[in-house]
Amino acid sequence: MSPKYYLFFLGLFLCKHASAQNGLDEMIRAEKSFAAYSVLHGTKEAFLRFADTASTLFTNGEPVNGYQLWQSRENKPGVLNWRPRYAEIAASGDFGYTCGPWTFQPGTTEDKVIANGYYFTVWKKNSAGEWKFMLDIGADTGPAMNDTAEIVQHAETRKGVEITMLEAEADFSRHYKMDSVNAYALFASEKALFAREGTGIEKEPKQIQSPSNANEGQISFSALGSGLAPSGDLGFVYGTATLNGKKEGYLRIWRNESRGWKLALQLVRL
Repeated sequence: MSPKYYLFFLGLFLCKHASAQNGLDEMIRAEKSFAAYSVLHGTKEAFLRFADTASTLFTNGEPVNGYQLWQSRENKPGVLNWRPRYAEIAASGDFGYTCGPWTFQPGTTEDKVIANGYYFTVWKKNSAGEWKFMLDIGADTGPAMNDTAEIVQHAETRKGVEITMLEAEADFSRHYKMDSVNAYALFASEKALFAREGTGIEKEPKQIQSPSNANEGQISFSALGSGLAPSGDLGFVYGTATLNGKKEGYLRIWRNESRGWKLALQLVRL
């Protein structure tokens, strides 16, 4: 390759990397602003300010329009606060996710924390240049997280299309029913995050593959919606998870790596 073309492609790579890094910084700032607004102005006002009008939340285990849901809710006392622990941005720099711990205090920030858990939020930058969340879901219980450092999840990716991501989602669900341990071995990225109700955010797939968990393989998943970054390397699928008649929501973040679509994050609210 001639020096001229080498410099050209090097310039493209550096511009792409800079765009993604700028997007990551913006997305994390948006998450922190979201939390700060909640503390200062209340949960309802914060969600209405930062939710996309087509966003998704879960209520009674079913996905609903998040913006409309918060429009219909009453203002209630209490302080809901949270902070990002993990974050990942697509190559396009305008799509990604954050997750971390949340806390709730019944009156003011001086009150004792009476509830805590973990949140998972999918973000997208709109045509006006504003970061809005497309989906927000959380675990209502879990151990407290004392670490405050922000960790950026990253892996080499390639462009994909939504239909192949959905095929990976369906293939994972089929394998999961037959052998949950093997399903994670086949589909989990080496850089992945996993959470269930009552657990923290785990970084190692082996921590959720234990056959000692009697519920593994018995959960039925039904995908109900999805989205993909413009760069085609990062996307999400959400739906309902059912176990013994109990239905709750789930979220999976998929990353298109060199070996195909791999699970980058999974939350199951069961």
